[in-house]
This record gives sequence, structure tokens and C-alpha cells, in this order.
Amino acid sequence: QSKSEENYFRNAGQTRNRGLELSLGTVPHPDLRLLLSYTFGHYTFTDYAVETDDGLFQLAGNEVPGVPRHRLFTMLSYRHPQGLSADLEFERVGRYWANDHNGPPPLSETSQNAFLNDAYLRIDLRLGLDYRAFNTFLSVENLFAAAYSGWIVPNAFGQRYFEPAPGHTLRL
Repeated sequence: QSKSEENYFRNAGQTRNRGLELSLGTVPHPDLRLLLSYTFGHYTFTDYAVETDDGLFQLAGNEVPGVPRHRLFTMLSYRHPQGLSADLEFERVGRYWANDHNGPPPLSETSQNAFLNDAYLRIDLRLGLDYRAFNTFLSVENLFAAAYSGWIVPNAFGQRYFEPAPGHTLRL
């Protein structure tokens, strides 16, 4: 394979995937529900050598890109017997890497932050009314217009890893 040929996928040698997921739901009042979930994931390369101009470069110990170490989700949900409903969701996602190198590749002068998807907090709100034959709702996703990447493409060509999420999304 020539150096000018593009690689879209590369097989990593070995990884270690350790994690924990916790979820708690409660109904403190017949009309009110609360959900809390937390995910911890520590996914690392244990043996992964990539070819560079200077020979093989070992990435063992680096985090697998595209996977946040921490994710916290909380939802408060209200349902009134007369048909009024409201949902408030909080999602906190920790930072994560966009490439296998967890920063610039060898001999690159690019800042390490160019390869890191920052942590973010997103809040969504939904209001609804379902009364007799009348049904309507209003949803505002990303209520406070948090700036974050809704998706990353790990190891993307040309360092085009990050795809920004929209500011507010209003649904009726």
C-alpha cells in the first residue's frame, strides 16, 4: 500500500474495555417520575502499532477514540391526569478523543485540543397536552444552545473529525 492511499479503517491490535452502567428510577409522586443513569467506560488500546515515516509507533495505553469516559443522563417527567405533560432532560457527556493518537500524530505541530471533543451539558424540554381529541406538544432540544459536536468521525481524513450539533431545535 502506498503512503498516498487513504485509509478509512484500521484494525487495532488489542483493546481493554472496562465499564460500569448504573440506572435508578423512582416515582416520588403518581404524576412524577425521575430517571438517573450513569455510564463509565474505560476503553484503551493494549497493543496497537501503527506505521509512520519513522517506523512503527505504539499506541498502547491510549483511549479508544469516539467514546466518552463519563455520561450522565437525568430525566424528570410529569404527567397530569388531565393530559398535561412535561419532560426535562439533562445529558452531561465527558470529553473524548477524536483519533487513535489521543492528540497530534508524531511530528505534527497541531495543538492537542484539535483532537479532543470537549465535555458538554445539553438540556431538552418537552411540553404536551393530550385532552379529548386535542393533542399537541412543543419540544426544545438543546434549550440553552450548548456548543458541542453531535457526532465525531474517529480518525477522519484531513482532521475533519467534528460535526457540530445544531443550537436550538424547536419541534411542534
